Amino acid sequence: MKLQNEKIVFLRNTGDSWDKFENQDGVQALPKYESFIMIPEGKVGSTVDYRVIPKLRQEKYHKEASRWATHFAIIAQFIKSNKDYLFVCEDGLELLEAQISQIETAAKTPGIKILAPEARAYIVDKETAKIIQDNGYIFYANWEVFLNDMKNLNLINLELILILKKIDSTFTTFFHLFFIVLLFCLALGLFVLLCPLDGFWTKNSISFTEVTTAKEAVVSTKGAGMSCSQDSMLAVD
Repeated sequence: MKLQNEKIVFLRNTGDSWDKFENQDGVQALPKYESFIMIPEGKVGSTVDYRVIPKLRQEKYHKEASRWATHFAIIAQFIKSNKDYLFVCEDGLELLEAQISQIETAAKTPGIKILAPEARAYIVDKETAKIIQDNGYIFYANWEVFLNDMKNLNLINLELILILKKIDSTFTTFFHLFFIVLLFCLALGLFVLLCPLDGFWTKNSISFTEVTTAKEAVVSTKGAGMSCSQDSMLAVD
């Protein structure tokens, strides 16, 4: 079984991409893995957040704090494990079985290997993970910026091996549109069966004619042997 010495973690973002991600052959081919839901935006990053030194906090990155904190927590958990490498992948990325050997090869040298844009997937060894954790309390930023800053400070070895890409959602979008159109056609067909269009329009036409051609006239009976105060209402077609 491949990736046996790695801790494998998949992160779930809010949305409907998890089922499609989990059913990929690359995910199915992996040994036991864990999955966690991304910390919701707004749950971290306040002025009383103890995860960073307040005076060094970068307020412009408050919106990024949830993602940053999620990855940071996964790394902290990995350090306490008996695994040598950590493989993290957010859902919404293609993970094919053929790519697992490439990921395994990337783990043979120390450092963190970024496998997808915005550092949404990577593999890291334990020593590098400890360095990331030790320096993580200084400040937070966009997760990718955070890692690149440590690389520029020569704290970690970072390589870009962008072999994973976003899942193509074109087919999914087309299927959703097709399903909506199909439901509309079925509803229209059911309406026609229950209320035939010819009967519907004929009924309305007759009713309309009756309304527009009906005339009401008041005919006085004065001079016909009846009282002048007794008038009759007659409908004349």
